[in-house]
Amino acid sequence: MRIGLPALLLLWINLPLMGCGETAKIESGKPVILVSVQPQKYFLDRLTGDLTENQLLIPPGFSAERYEPTMRQLTTLSKAKLYFTIGHSHFPFEADWIAKLRTSADLKIVPASEGLQLIEDDPHLWIAPVEVKEIVSRMALALKQLLPQNAAEIEQRLAKLLNDVAQVEDELDLLLSPKKGGVFIIYHPELGYLARQYELRQLAIEHEGKEAGAHSLASLVEFGKQHQISVILAQPQYSAAGAEVLARELNSRIALIDPLAYDWLANTRIIGARLAEAVSNAPTKSN
Repeated sequence: MRIGLPALLLLWINLPLMGCGETAKIESGKPVILVSVQPQKYFLDRLTGDLTENQLLIPPGFSAERYEPTMRQLTTLSKAKLYFTIGHSHFPFEADWIAKLRTSADLKIVPASEGLQLIEDDPHLWIAPVEVKEIVSRMALALKQLLPQNAAEIEQRLAKLLNDVAQVEDELDLLLSPKKGGVFIIYHPELGYLARQYELRQLAIEHEGKEAGAHSLASLVEFGKQHQISVILAQPQYSAAGAEVLARELNSRIALIDPLAYDWLANTRIIGARLAEAVSNAPTKSN
């Protein structure tokens, strides 16, 4: 017999938690707010400071395609007031758990995807500045509704965050606008929104958990040689075996990026610099 989320929470709610830091947060008396991935937590921390207790559901180093919440996290859910989701149909973690999370009547769910022009098979909405400005503004609105007494402080924090995002966007413009029409190869296709903002073409070695077969890999090798690909992007959450094979064939190097890293501002600068290196010297039109 399957046990639903409310019953699981009742079973576990009074058990001691492994990790006193998390226990202290839950018992602090501040509103508990949830996010799925680290970049969201960065935005949330910037907007709230010490006004709330912000909880990350997918820990660092784990893939959103494979992670399942722990019982400790399910206990935390019972105390949460807000959950800022990604809200994309191709985000497996949320797709599997969102219906169960909705069983908590006190939990308001705010999807980042609302009102955005989505890429059908790419849930990495936080990658590009254009989407980030919309996402953080929506987060701030929900926070001001939850904490009306702190609305002015949240608005000030939002203005500072938007200014920082705009500054990073200006830096990306200098790096990537001259690359318009170029193509790059990446292991897992996580830069679709950044590619769209700067009119680049992304080719992936792996998609939806499946690596390129022999025929597809041969096509990537031919394409990479034709377009002078000297850098292949890969991510630490995935095996780099396929990227390494392709890199050897192209006599190119692998550059690691982590779209799930916490510090969005610093990390986006790193991604932008490595993407600029990875984009082909021979521009190509998108299909």
